[in-house]
Amino acid sequence: MSKIKVCFVISEDWYFISHRFDLAKKFIENNFNVSLISNFSKYQNLIKKAGIKINNINFRRSKINIINDIYNIVKINRIISKNNYRIVHVVGIKPILITSIPVDKTPALNRSIKLGVDSLTSPLRAIS
Repeated sequence: MSKIKVCFVISEDWYFISHRFDLAKKFIENNFNVSLISNFSKYQNLIKKAGIKINNINFRRSKINIINDIYNIVKINRIISKNNYRIVHVVGIKPILITSIPVDKTPALNRSIKLGVDSLTSPLRAIS
């Protein structure tokens, strides 16, 4: 039986570390294959060491740049299509807007704008 693939899409790795890292580690403990699409800084190695596959993307949160946004839509669509993720967990307004086109093709989707709230808690309780 193959592992269920989960992908987090979060604009910055520091936010992932502070708000979703424990959730991702819980997925790994429960035999999930976890990936992260984010802009990486000093936390990249910590995330890799935890067993999380990384995909670097520059969301440029402070500006609207249509060319960069179209590039990100295409890049994210390729990553998601290539890996056939079962769950895509998107956090933040810009990532939600950018991923809304390709992510709609996945079977399960959790778009969360809530800051600091684990909205995937129920499925994890069912697994553990």
